[in-house]
Amino acid sequence: MEQPALLSIIRTDTQYRFRLDLPDGPALTGQEYSVDLSVELRERLRRALQSASQSMQAVTTADPRRQTIKLGAANDALLSLGRLLFESLLPSPLQEALRHSDSSLVLSTNTPDIPWELMFDNTVRSGRYLCLTAGVGRLPHNALRERELLQRSAFSDRPTRKLGRRESQGLTILFLVNPTNDRPSADEEVAVLCTTLPEAISRTILYRQQANQLEMRMRINAEQPHVLHYAGPAPANGGTSDPTLALAGNSRLESSTAEQLLQSLPKRPLIVISSYEDDRRSASSTTQQERDDATERLASALLNAGAGSVLVLRWPIPSQRAREFLALFYQDVADGMNLGEAVRRARSALAQHYIDDTSWMSFILYGDPTQRLVSSSLATKERPIEPPFDFFDDNQIMSPLLPSSNSLDRRFMKTVLELALNEARRMRKDYLGTPHLFIALTKLDGGCTQDALRTMGFSSKIVRDTIRMALGSGKAGSDTPILPTRRC
Repeated sequence: MEQPALLSIIRTDTQYRFRLDLPDGPALTGQEYSVDLSVELRERLRRALQSASQSMQAVTTADPRRQTIKLGAANDALLSLGRLLFESLLPSPLQEALRHSDSSLVLSTNTPDIPWELMFDNTVRSGRYLCLTAGVGRLPHNALRERELLQRSAFSDRPTRKLGRRESQGLTILFLVNPTNDRPSADEEVAVLCTTLPEAISRTILYRQQANQLEMRMRINAEQPHVLHYAGPAPANGGTSDPTLALAGNSRLESSTAEQLLQSLPKRPLIVISSYEDDRRSASSTTQQERDDATERLASALLNAGAGSVLVLRWPIPSQRAREFLALFYQDVADGMNLGEAVRRARSALAQHYIDDTSWMSFILYGDPTQRLVSSSLATKERPIEPPFDFFDDNQIMSPLLPSSNSLDRRFMKTVLELALNEARRMRKDYLGTPHLFIALTKLDGGCTQDALRTMGFSSKIVRDTIRMALGSGKAGSDTPILPTRRC
């Protein structure tokens, strides 16, 4: 089993202490380095962190016409922070060791407010961020957990339990969607994900009032999911207690509840937290450091309750970028890739495709980056930057196919049926019904369906997402024949 390198970073009142343990050599193992925190260095770091946080916040709230300017400022701020962390804080021997290491890396640190994953090495050609060259996981500092991780996988499968029937059937995701019924962006996120993920990924959705503890327990016992994907309100900070996630019926996912829910699973699952702030809530109600502290406490509580890894956001990012990142990430995880490498590849794909966009920098993986949720053969080549044509990309609209007489022709009907069949297949349905045909018609630019929706003040994209969410995901496989039906 692959073992990650472990970089321990401990902050005291007067210095930072570093130690790097490599899985393939004792050269630096156990050797501790320290960097004194001068008043000047402390102030430079404070300003760099503040500038990075403010720049990322500004990108999310910026007017689309000014977003390019904001992206440039965020890029500069994060690059400056990354260089400061690598060049001024990380000791030179560890800089050189990380340049030549090809292992995954675990960051064990008591500094949740510092994104060490974004350390930037400017000495290599074109420069590089640490998290773009290695799979990186993060752990709250704990000496006992560090020793366990070096001796074995700290988040290995539970050996006393038999593997479930879904172990050989590919990745299984349980979605908990908008449990408080006041985050419509969460509905849209899961609707888009569920219709763009490969058919091999099994999806189960608990929507709004269904996302309660009882339904979760039943679905977890029956489906044995590898991933719990929470799309809803941001974690509630409990003051001295650990933050919690809101569920339906005024209940909450606390550490004790999570432990009871997860103990029946044969594998420690990945928990993905895609949170949305309340629009009515003041952006200045909590500081970035308070949010970072709360995020780490929640991740630590979930890991202690039985999760294998936790994927969260450090800064808010545009919802479209979050969906793109998660779609790429889930595809690689379903192919059998370890979580750290899947995160790295998704970051790299977005960084190359959107040159100035910094959204990929926001994701943090807590836990063991070498953990694999499923086993599968995998090609080693990188994912292409340009995604293939997707029938469900709402920005890809088909050109008009009607002749000037507006009469239906064979080419038009064939295109509509192809779109509808792909819609039914991606939703894992064994029938072709009115909803699939209607969605296909809304994808035809200049057609009467789009015109009618526009006249009534409806967005075609929102209508499509609403239909997909209402229908949910079926159980049909890729070989199941799809037959026409009159039902809706």
